[in-house]
Amino acid sequence: MNGNTGLVRLDLVDVSGTPIRDPSVTIRFHRMPDRRIVKTFAALAYPLPPGQLLDVPAFPEVRGLFAYVIPSLFRSRNTPFFLPTTATPVEQAVRLIRRRDAWTARFTPWANLHDAFAPFQGVLENSSRLHILGGPLLDLFTRKTYDTASAPVVIHAKAVLLNLHRKLTDLGPRAGTSWFSYVEKILIIGRERLVTLVKPAMAREIRRIKSEIRKHPYTHSPAEHHHKNFPARYQVRKSQMMSIKSKETLGNVQLTVGPGNDPTTGKDVILLDADIDEHGELLAHFADLVAHAVTGGTHPYDIHEFLLLSNPTTDLGYVLVPA
Repeated sequence: MNGNTGLVRLDLVDVSGTPIRDPSVTIRFHRMPDRRIVKTFAALAYPLPPGQLLDVPAFPEVRGLFAYVIPSLFRSRNTPFFLPTTATPVEQAVRLIRRRDAWTARFTPWANLHDAFAPFQGVLENSSRLHILGGPLLDLFTRKTYDTASAPVVIHAKAVLLNLHRKLTDLGPRAGTSWFSYVEKILIIGRERLVTLVKPAMAREIRRIKSEIRKHPYTHSPAEHHHKNFPARYQVRKSQMMSIKSKETLGNVQLTVGPGNDPTTGKDVILLDADIDEHGELLAHFADLVAHAVTGGTHPYDIHEFLLLSNPTTDLGYVLVPA
């Protein structure tokens, strides 16, 4: 090692802070300010052996470096700038987001879901003729049907369902009450949304929040363009719809309710359209964790990453495993 060589340790971790396992990671070190590549390590298997360091040019040969990390299972990203010296190794932890196309969901079987999922299971038991957009109409999405679902559109919908269950359970109109506790029946699972029947009290809570919006972690949001998401047979009254959006920096939830009529009984009902990051804004907020934007809108595996970034120990009812 010559006098102008420094040492770097890059600890690559996932959104939960767990060291990644990736069979092929390329790391390119770029000098500043011209961004010229000065050293490349190709096809590294992570995690690296204990104590393994990467040798790079050091001051004064370079005035600053950053690393461009290119995993095979995670999204590429740049590290912050650093100045390597010959005196002390530089250590950096680099948090990475999974590539949606490199992973698949492994779901907890219905019978093994934690007791905290009992309300979720109860709602699904009550959700006959559940429509998956772009997919089948299910008599019930429970037990064997839930466990044996294998069509890609159903796998996608199942992840959406579990993601929104978690968000609607974590958020609520007041302490000790979750939004999910108002859900009675799921009608539709879409790309990033659920359309459900809810207790009338949910509409009252949303009206209360809107009347004192500055006291709550929500903002007003236009409701009218969500009308198309409600089944026409429920005749939801567009002029009476209301909507609020949570203020989270990442993956916010919009709750839109409207009054309608049950097509079977004729009784008044309240419908909810709950969507999470409908416009694909999540990755814009993840800008410091990814090198390139990903097109195609929000994917449930992106939401999976946000939820774990927010709460690494949360039980979503599924995990992601390499495809």
